[in-house]
Parts: sequence; structure tokens; C-alpha cells
Amino acid sequence: MRRADHGAAQGDTIMARGDSTKVNPIVLQDYLGAAQFPADKWELINYARDQGAPEDVLYVMEQFDEREYDSPGDVIEEIGRLG
Repeated sequence: MRRADHGAAQGDTIMARGDSTKVNPIVLQDYLGAAQFPADKWELINYARDQGAPEDVLYVMEQFDEREYDSPGDVIEEIGRLG
């Protein structure tokens, strides 16, 4: 299943003000919606890639710590750590 199209009003990017460490967790979750947890960083990146995530999304995910993520909440916490 591919992510929902948010349209031009919200935009398809997860970057905010050009800062590659600022992400919109809702947009990221669109690419990880049906991912199986627990999952490590690279499993999540590969899943997002398979769902059609653009390079900017994958780049931000590559900044995640090398660890196992037990839930979507863990991913959101990681986004907060980057910000």
C-alpha cells in the first residue's frame, strides 16, 4: 500500500525550512504505515523505499540511531531527537 497523497497544499516533502533534520512525523508515518515492528533502522528504510519514499525521506531516516524500534511511537521519538 502506498502513502496517501497530501496534495500541493501540504506538500510531499518532510523538510521544514531547509533543515534536513526537521521532519513531519505524519508524512514519515505515511511511508511506514503497515511496517512490521520491531524493526531495525535499515528494515524501516527499506520498507519506506518499497513504499515509494523520496530520497529526502530516506536521507532523514539514515540519520536515525542504529537500534531496534519497537513501535511507530519509537520512530516519532527518534524524529524528536533529531530535531
